[in-house]
Order: sequence, then structure tokens, then C-alpha cells
Amino acid sequence: MTTGMGAAGFNYEEMAKRIALKMGGFGYDLSTGFTADAKASFQKIIFSFSALYRKLPEAINIITDIFVEGDLSAKARMRDLLSERKNNLQSAIVPSGHIFAKRAAGAALTVPAYRDEQWHGRTQLRFVQQKAGSFESAKSDLQEKLHQLKSLVFNKENLLINITADEQGVRLVRENIFHLLQKLPANKVAQEQKQPQLAPVYAGIAVPTSVSYVASVLKAPAYIDPASAMLMLASKELSNSYLYKHIRVQGGAYGGMSSFDPSLGLFSFISYRDPHIAQTLQIFKTRRLSFLKTKWPRATWKKPSSAPSAHSINPLILPDAATRP
Repeated sequence: MTTGMGAAGFNYEEMAKRIALKMGGFGYDLSTGFTADAKASFQKIIFSFSALYRKLPEAINIITDIFVEGDLSAKARMRDLLSERKNNLQSAIVPSGHIFAKRAAGAALTVPAYRDEQWHGRTQLRFVQQKAGSFESAKSDLQEKLHQLKSLVFNKENLLINITADEQGVRLVRENIFHLLQKLPANKVAQEQKQPQLAPVYAGIAVPTSVSYVASVLKAPAYIDPASAMLMLASKELSNSYLYKHIRVQGGAYGGMSSFDPSLGLFSFISYRDPHIAQTLQIFKTRRLSFLKTKWPRATWKKPSSAPSAHSINPLILPDAATRP
């Protein structure tokens, strides 16, 4: 939220103008995942920006103002940001329902997947809805918690700087970044986090559509595991052949696919705008079991896609039509 507020005596409009004049773009993302060997996981808030060399010193000054002197006192602006976040998440459900379904299923399997759903999935939507709905009665408490989070996150010990530039650009950053390092406070000891209790679940979530989004998710190995490369290939093969045929062509869904995400430790089967639920789950189960027993010849992986062409299949039945009598 601090990126959308004022800082260092500038209100939001003035900060937005400074950013527009001195930066090519400024944003943030909450990121989580396993390390390459899956022996540890990380949770990061990543701020990124670009700037021309001649504007780089002032761009770093803007970042310093936001990190060190970010202003969380403008309650009207805070209310608007909460409403904007809520509306963005709500409007993403229908076009990206399969991603919400995958996150909801995967959250029960690994801690990084749990955090990913907590920050970007249905849990985040419900949290923002609750905060937006009770803002007037709880705004002071929200401001206090944001100040506490800011003191825990924005400090020297948590800072990792990554620079993409040529030698001149790296030199400019080094010359100007010490201003930020000098102003950032020292590390503040946080209370030890409780790890979530994870257990596989069968969840059904009501959404305002006439079709569904189905996901079945399994735990998967890390990047460096010997099976990782084959699982990546398997996800492409399943998406382009079996799932395409049985879920999209025969089942009438807009899409059927699989994905392998070693950073979250997940292998997922997903359908998009699907008129069926139980039938799709059975297809996922059947193919998962049969795929484990299949020995794929090397020639299978030579072509980038084995999906049938549009001319070789019957016309597709749209999901909403498939649900009508």
C-alpha cells in the first residue's frame, strides 16, 4: 500500500508525478517459493523500477523517500486503494478462475503454495473485502498494523539489491545507493512465525458463472531433482494431447491443461470454463494413474506440440451451450 501513498512531505498526486517524470515504471510483487533443492523456502516483497542514467539519482531518492518516509496517514487514499485492490481481485475471478482454483488446491500441499494463495488467491480477496467493508470502524487499527509491518520489512537486513545495467549504470547505482542504505533503519526482530498446518482438501467454491474451473494438484519435486525435466515435458505433452482432447474437444470446456511449478512444489491438472466437474476430476485421476505407467519413446518429444489441428476435429461445443438442455 505504501507505493500508492504519499511520502517525505509529498502527497500521493505529487509522488505520482515524481515517479512518472523520473522512472520508466515502478511496481512491486509478493513472491514465494522453494530454493533449487527445496530444502528451504523464501518470502520476498520485490520492488522494481527502471530509469534513464541521467534520472537515476533522483529515482533512487524517490525509492528512499517511499521506504523511509512513506506516509500512511491519508485515510481517504487508503480506502481508495483497498477498494481498487478488491475490485481488481473480484474482476479477475471469471477470466482467471482456473488460477484461483489451482491456488486453492495447492495451498494445502506446500508452505510456498499456501503463501501464494494467501497473497494472491481467494484468501486475499476475502481479506480485502473484509477490510474494505469495515474500513471506517477499523481504519486506525489498520494503520497501526501497516506501520508495524513497515518497520519489520523495510530495514537493512532484509534488503537485497539486484542491478541490470552496463558498467556505467552499475557505477551510478553504487554512487547513489548509499543514501538509501544510510537512511534505512537497522533490523527489527520479528516474532517467530507459526507454520501453517497443511493437509489435502476437497474444496468446492461458489463463483458467479454458469461454468466451472476444476483443479487437481499434486506435490512435486524440486528444480534439481532428476525427475524435474521430465515433469516439465510431461506437463506440455498432457496439455497438448490427452487433456486437450478429453476436456476441451470432447468435454466442451474452453481449456484443459497441466503445469509443473517446482518453485511452489506443485504439479497441476486444470480446466478452464468447464461445464463438468465430476467428469473432469475423473479424467484427471485416470490420466494421472495411466501416465505414471507409460514409457514414452524419445521420438515423442521431438515435436513441440502434438495437439490436433482445428481441421481434424469436430466443431467444439461451447461450455455454456453444453450446460443447456
